[in-house]
This record gives sequence, C-alpha cells and structure tokens, in this order.
Amino acid sequence: MEEARETGDADQGGRRDEQQWVCYHTNSVQGVYDKRPSNRANLPLMQVRIRLAAPLLFTLLVLASTRALNHMDQPLALLLIVPGYVVQAWLFEAHRALGGTGYEVTMVGVSALVWTLILLGLWAVTAKVFRS
Repeated sequence: MEEARETGDADQGGRRDEQQWVCYHTNSVQGVYDKRPSNRANLPLMQVRIRLAAPLLFTLLVLASTRALNHMDQPLALLLIVPGYVVQAWLFEAHRALGGTGYEVTMVGVSALVWTLILLGLWAVTAKVFRS
C-alpha cells in the first residue's frame, strides 16, 4: 500500500487503498470516525424541550397573530403584529407588496416567526443563566 501511494501507480487497487487510508486517517484525526449508532436518549433535556416547544409556540403565535390582525386598534395586538407590518411596508416600498391573502399570510407568518425566535432566544438564555 505504501508503494502504491508513493509511486502513484495507475492500478485502481492502489488508488482505492490510498483513498481509504486518507479518508480513515482524516476522519480519525478529526474525531469524526465513529461507528456507534447515535443515541437520542443522550440529548440534553433543554434540546428536547426546544424541539417540542418551537413548533407549539409557533402555532400558538400564528393563531394569536391571526386574531391580532383583525384587532389592530388595541395596543397589545398592534405590538404582536408589528414585525409583519414592517415587512409588508418594506415590500410595498419595493413595489413587491402582496395583496389579499398574501398580505395576511405575510403579516401573520412574519410576526409569528419573529416572536417565536425572540421567545425561544430568551428561554435559552434564561435556562443557561439558571443552569450555571
């Protein structure tokens, strides 16, 4: 195998051995070479909670944003819908605004996504502070 690597032999077997050696060597040096199956039971509790909380929180915020879209005269509803309103205003200025259903989907979707990311970020920071 050393000979095939040094001489660059045209023999396919020599190249295959070289590729296997390089691949194995590279992976083992980086610590990536691991034949054990992944074990989901070893996931940190915080990661599992976020995996469950993110879709649930997003769904709840979509429902709340849909409701807030029809009640923008109330301060709390306006606060909830502001991120979507800003994006829709930007789209309007760029002459790419959506009308009808696209307007509502943009307002609700962007607002729910922004508030989900803000709340999950605050949750992660709070968990990290209280854990240490």
